[in-house]
Amino acid sequence: MVDLLNRVLDANRNETGDINLISNGYFRIVNIKVGGNVVITNSRLSAETAQRNYVNDSQDPRGRAGKIEVTSRTGEIKISNSSLSTTTGSSKADPGNILLTAQNGKVLIQDNSKITNTIEDNSSGINDNSSPKIEIKGRSVEILGKSDDISNFSLIDTRTSGIGKGADVIVTAISGGVIRIENSTIDASTHKSATGGGGNISLNADSGGSISLTRSTLFTDTFSSGKGGNIEISAENGSISLNSFLPLETKFFDGKATLVATVNPDASGTGGDMNLKAKTVVLENGAKIETQTAGTPDPSDPNKNAQAGNITVNVQDSVTMSGQSELNAKTTGSANAGSVKITANKLRIKGASKATATSEGSGKAEDITIVGANSVLLSRSEFTDFREVSTPGIGLLAEATKKGGTAGKISITTDDLRVENGAAVTVRSPEGQGGNVVIRAKGIFLDNGALLATTAQRNNNPGDGSNIILLGKETTDEAVDELGSLIEEGKLGSQGKKSLPGSPLHFIDSGQ
Repeated sequence: MVDLLNRVLDANRNETGDINLISNGYFRIVNIKVGGNVVITNSRLSAETAQRNYVNDSQDPRGRAGKIEVTSRTGEIKISNSSLSTTTGSSKADPGNILLTAQNGKVLIQDNSKITNTIEDNSSGINDNSSPKIEIKGRSVEILGKSDDISNFSLIDTRTSGIGKGADVIVTAISGGVIRIENSTIDASTHKSATGGGGNISLNADSGGSISLTRSTLFTDTFSSGKGGNIEISAENGSISLNSFLPLETKFFDGKATLVATVNPDASGTGGDMNLKAKTVVLENGAKIETQTAGTPDPSDPNKNAQAGNITVNVQDSVTMSGQSELNAKTTGSANAGSVKITANKLRIKGASKATATSEGSGKAEDITIVGANSVLLSRSEFTDFREVSTPGIGLLAEATKKGGTAGKISITTDDLRVENGAAVTVRSPEGQGGNVVIRAKGIFLDNGALLATTAQRNNNPGDGSNIILLGKETTDEAVDELGSLIEEGKLGSQGKKSLPGSPLHFIDSGQ
């Protein structure tokens, strides 16, 4: 067993103890014994560069900081209360990669451990064509903090404040394994002085594996002109779960399971996208997926439009949201929000949960698109026999809250749409610029539910107000677009009728 206990391993300062690497600070720890583990406890491994210390002395001082590589070929890797760092600060050196690989075992990162690959202020770092990374791979991967101590959380950090692109975070569970992240943070943000793009965060569980986030946060925010990174979570043929559940004995920790990609005030960089792909996806107990922008577009550069990223959820079976969980795409400024698209055989939004696309400024809110091959259920209550008053915003909501903002449309395609127990499908705007509700279904069932369009017209223009359009499921996209054009032009008034191809639509309202 390779066991590093209470050691300081620092290639930059030549205080490496048992491991002394001076040339490039390259740490390589490998255990090839059968069943052998690599254990790093209360230790620090650092392969950092500073302004005085270029990695190589060639005519081009751009090089690469040291790489940290930890491999267990048959056992586990356990990192407890330790830090691994390949940070670049105020130099032209690139940050080195950090690679943790348990080829036939588990990678466990716990107890306030930090894995860091960052570019500090004014650092050149790498160019956008390179791929710095923190890569963690094993039969299973666990990144754990403690639920009863908000200061005790494990962190993976690839923030960039320089002109180089931030490092990617890639976490992979092989052979049907599990990725479990609890009370921890992965931060790949682009900070104020950065011009390089942020790193991407990628979680992958293949062959029917599962990914769970409990009271943990993944950030790809941008505070600058650099583009925010994407968040990609894939458990093909498996499950993805986000849960903010707190144990009853918890007194201190108030974290939630969140995926966040934000364009912050004064930033012009484009926000990152969210992409989830699995057999099933579950959000519960206040979990949240959100892209938002408060940024300001740069009029001199169309690529720096400060637009928020899109949210795409693509599953083979079901998406379930419960316990006040949220899926939001939002703008609070002049930049446009991202879109929301959910594709699933079954979609269930229950327990005061909601999917929203909103504009709280002058920017445009994009569309919400739901494709449920079998069924879509919206219910304010967790229980089918509990009756609530219909509440706009619980269920599906596209809105602009201020004059000048533009609300997107809500499009639903499914065999069976059920809106019940106080849920609603809502588009609204205080003054015009509202989207439509377009539903293509074989049947719509309302049981104390509602379809609402509360957008005012401007200057008596009939094309400004929102509309509720109910169509047979097989209605073509071309026919829907044609109908929308007629409505916008004000040519489909009280005397207007339009025959559209498609299967019959059955509408049932059981509410009183």
